[in-house]
Amino acid sequence: MSNVRDFLYCILMTTLCGCAGDQMGAFDSAEVEEALVTEIHDQNRSPDDQDPDSPADQKRPNPTPPLPPISGKTSCRADGLISPNLYSTSVAEYLIIRDKDATAFTCLRARGVQKREIPRSSCDDDSCLVTDAYIFDSHYSDGTEVELQVEKAKFTTTQARGFATKVAEALGRIPSVLRKGVREGKIQSGPGGAYADVAKFFIATEYIDSRIEQKKLAHTMFHEAVHAVWEDSSLSLNQTSGWLSAQASDNCFVTSYAQRRPAREDMAETALLAFAVNYYPERLPQADLKALQDQVPGRLKFLSDLLPKKGESLFVKQGAVFRCN
Repeated sequence: MSNVRDFLYCILMTTLCGCAGDQMGAFDSAEVEEALVTEIHDQNRSPDDQDPDSPADQKRPNPTPPLPPISGKTSCRADGLISPNLYSTSVAEYLIIRDKDATAFTCLRARGVQKREIPRSSCDDDSCLVTDAYIFDSHYSDGTEVELQVEKAKFTTTQARGFATKVAEALGRIPSVLRKGVREGKIQSGPGGAYADVAKFFIATEYIDSRIEQKKLAHTMFHEAVHAVWEDSSLSLNQTSGWLSAQASDNCFVTSYAQRRPAREDMAETALLAFAVNYYPERLPQADLKALQDQVPGRLKFLSDLLPKKGESLFVKQGAVFRCN
């Protein structure tokens, strides 16, 4: 895509630099069209289009004023959302997973400093991906294990262990069915947000602290684990006929973030609320619980079959349990 961006730049700057015809003919028209749309969108994003997993967006008010509650079992509100009008589960008022809840986290085992790929916000060069990192194996009572990597440049061993412990405790509060598929957590220094890839997540240290202040670091871990384990992995549950049929049968979206990015964010956004419906229904306002059950029954059913239910254990043994000293 970087070549396409160069092409677009040439189009915009033709009068200054001039692009040879053979250069322009080397690009596929569909790729160019996609890049144009992406570039224009990125340059003209409104505040409502920002990623909720960005610290700046934690302070941003809801993008639109609250609308009247939905009425009836099968009709959505005019904006296609259920009530209330939330931007994303990342900044929802609900505290679904709470600090007082049990954690499966048992201990960290330090393994010194090793080379790891951790993107750094301070530079754009691909060579910056490989960096020295403090390595900690985080162990859990269900036998799961996640390697946590903390960028070394800005932290002492003690500081790095502190960030790894915060993340490990939050990871320990999500169900085993999600944590078992997470292999790595990459902790970056400084500002930023959180995102995921196959079996791994990335999170910035300032964002860790901001989410702890909001008492929602476990929410972020849950959201990113859905991406890492159910979407980005070979499972690709968000591309299965069962999920796509559920999306098509439901009338509404749980958040505007899910609505704008249904292929990427709908499952992760809906999953945390489905977990609440399944396991902590008392932690949702009754009106919102009913709205979820009435408006997105297909997706709730799909996700409920994957998640533990009230009375079941969140932590199910996945393998041999590491003996902490």
